[in-house]
Amino acid sequence: MKALILKLENIKTENDKKLYFQWVEEYVIEPLKIDNPLNYEKFLISIKKLIVNVSKKQLPPEVEDK
Repeated sequence: MKALILKLENIKTENDKKLYFQWVEEYVIEPLKIDNPLNYEKFLISIKKLIVNVSKKQLPPEVEDK
């Protein structure tokens, strides 16, 4: 999954980002949810932990001002 997220920095337009997230939802997340609910739950927990950890970090000044 990290490889998918790392590629996001290469996406330049909002439309491309939308298409990318649609692809992730359709081809990664939804099949995982259907085919392997236990791993899907683990995935959700990992994402939630990541969000909490990132939210605790101080934003760089150029981001905080926006």
